[in-house]
Amino acid sequence: MAIDHLVLAARDLDRTVAWFESATGVRATPGGAHPGRGTRNALVSCGEKLYLELLATDPAQPLAGTFGENLLRFESPAMHAYMLRSTRLEALQSIYREHGVDARLSQASRCLPDGRTLNWRLLIPEPHEWGDCLPKYIDWGNTPHPSTSAKSGCTLSAFEVIHPQAAKMARLWHAIGCEIVLVEASRPGLRAQLQTPNGPLTLESGERVIW
Repeated sequence: MAIDHLVLAARDLDRTVAWFESATGVRATPGGAHPGRGTRNALVSCGEKLYLELLATDPAQPLAGTFGENLLRFESPAMHAYMLRSTRLEALQSIYREHGVDARLSQASRCLPDGRTLNWRLLIPEPHEWGDCLPKYIDWGNTPHPSTSAKSGCTLSAFEVIHPQAAKMARLWHAIGCEIVLVEASRPGLRAQLQTPNGPLTLESGERVIW
C-alpha cells in the first residue's frame, strides 16, 4: 500500500501552478475537471506511480454544496490529503470500522482536456477526530496511472503525518499495514519534502505556504 499521490489544495489553480513552477522549476501538467465536485487539477509526477496533485476550485462548475466550495478557504496552497494505493478497499473499510472509523466507498472520474474520462474507486474516511491525517485509498483498476503522463522533475524524499494522538493512531496504522511515518506533536498536520530542480521544497498543511 504505497503512497499514490499527495494533494496540495488551493483556491486558484492557475495561480498555484505558477507559484509551483517558480518554486521548483517544474510546470504542472493540466489534469482536468472533476464533474460534480467543483474542482479541477494539475499534476506533477514524483516517480513511478507517484504524483503530486495541485487541486483547486473549478470556475466552470457551480461550487455551492460541492467539495470545491471547501477550497475557497485556502488563501495559499497547503497540504490537504494523501492517498494510498490498494485493491483491497472493502477489506480496509472493514478494518476501519473495527477501529471506530466509518469510511465510504465511491466511484469517481475526471474529464481530461482531450475529452477522455478517467475512472477509479475511492475509500474515504467520514469526518473523524483524526481528520485528514487518516489515510485515504484509491484503486485505479484498469485506468492508466496519472504519473505516466504528468510532468516529471520532482521526487518525494519524505512524508510525515503529525498528530497529538499519534500513539493511539499507531494501532490503526498497524492493522491496515500503513508505513507512513507518524509524528506526535501538539497540532495535527501533514508534511512532505520534495527534491526539485530548484532545490528542496517543504509542503505543509496550515497557513505555512506563502505565494
